[in-house]
Amino acid sequence: MAVYYIDSLCGDDENDGLTELTAKASYRGLSLCDGDTVLLRTGTEYRDTLTSKANGVRITSYGDGDMPKITLSTQRSAPYLWGADGENVYKLLVKTAKEPKNVIFDFGAYAGERTSRMPRVIGQWQATKTDGGYELRLYSDGSPTTYYRDIEVAADVTPALTVCGDCEINGISFFGTAGPAVSITAGKAVIRDCRFEFAGTPGEDTNCLNIAGSAEISDCSFMNTYAPSIRIYGGASDVSIVSNTFTSFRRCGVLTDGKDCKTMIELNVFDPTSADKFIASAGAVAPVEVISGHDVTIRRNVFRKLHEPIVSDGASSTVENNEKQ
Repeated sequence: MAVYYIDSLCGDDENDGLTELTAKASYRGLSLCDGDTVLLRTGTEYRDTLTSKANGVRITSYGDGDMPKITLSTQRSAPYLWGADGENVYKLLVKTAKEPKNVIFDFGAYAGERTSRMPRVIGQWQATKTDGGYELRLYSDGSPTTYYRDIEVAADVTPALTVCGDCEINGISFFGTAGPAVSITAGKAVIRDCRFEFAGTPGEDTNCLNIAGSAEISDCSFMNTYAPSIRIYGGASDVSIVSNTFTSFRRCGVLTDGKDCKTMIELNVFDPTSADKFIASAGAVAPVEVISGHDVTIRRNVFRKLHEPIVSDGASSTVENNEKQ
């Protein structure tokens, strides 16, 4: 049972990572065993995926400061990366191997709007497939790197964190992932005090957090997510979603399709319009949508500017003591 210290600011991947003084710079290539702990230094940022197939793994932070951030977006803020390609339209001069799915501006201040045509308003962007990759065009009032303080492009739809065994995730920020931030494929995941923002793909059914195993999710914040913030799939079992906040989401906060999954959704706040950072607002349908399942309890939640949960034909749920504001 090893404890690995990861510090992207002061660490070195040549180190063994077993103490703060010998911290690794990244968790790239880390092979986790049962009972291992991964400690990410607060105030640091990581742009790699991590898969945990072991049991009893903990992923959390150490030190004082902001949550460590895991993101799969690529920063494209350097002036030499952009060239004029029409009136107020600029092209990224470096082609991307994977299709861009999401463009985020100004360190998460807001997300852009994808268009199939040439961009014509501030924040619009277009991705076109060409020989050798994808071209990205962006509308900007002057050079993008002058108008926008920061430009992040997300293209990798691989989950930032894949959990295949029992795992605890505590105090981590997930930001700017084109695919799911976390995918629970097996085992049980306990996720507490985490932050999820700008996860998924606009216009596509890419969820922020996928559950096909068992999970306890509490005291987390889900913000500016494009598809359901949490999706429970068939094969999942015993899912608890308690005391979380869901703000500025599309379609719904939680979508459950776990046919034989016992699901508790309690003491959460669902507010689709608070802190909305999308240029194009598609609107949310419901706080919770139950596609299938017969043991779903939705109680003592707060629904702001939302209808009641949607329960499809053939599914059933207990909906009680929720507050609509």
